[in-house]
Amino acid sequence: MISVAITAMQQLTEYLRSVPTEVAVNSDMFLQTLAEVIIMISPISPSFASELWEGYTNRITSCSTCDMNQSVQEQTWPELDKDCNMVLNVKCNNKMVFDTTVPYPILNTLSKEEAQQISNSHPVYKRYFEEHTVKGVHLTVKPDYKAIIDYRIPDIDEDVIRKLNKKRKKK
Repeated sequence: MISVAITAMQQLTEYLRSVPTEVAVNSDMFLQTLAEVIIMISPISPSFASELWEGYTNRITSCSTCDMNQSVQEQTWPELDKDCNMVLNVKCNNKMVFDTTVPYPILNTLSKEEAQQISNSHPVYKRYFEEHTVKGVHLTVKPDYKAIIDYRIPDIDEDVIRKLNKKRKKK
């Protein structure tokens, strides 16, 4: 589980590094996100996070989501933006074929029927799967993280699934 957290933090920091400098220095959202990254790494690496926090609070005068007078360990845990979209992984015969999104507010209560409706409207589903007979559908919801819907379609060409899986991995 810790490796998943570290991977997610690496992805987030890579994204932050890709933000153009002129945007980063003038963006309150960037600075807020940077503060939240430091807060989120504090349980994994408290000493490193404390050093980062010290440097951050010496350069930044205010933060809308944190208390600049408290240590990084005393900050409140960041909350997910209620307007964000979460991932819905779509599988066919237990192999990933494409991803789509689900609004965060409905993720935790997502029903199989809602997940099917969302995935069935995706262009990849319409192109490759719509004409096939679905023998079963399984939905797994990982609260506040993502959902996975798996279609069992025995008569589909496995080469199509492999091609889609390979294409998805390249993204």
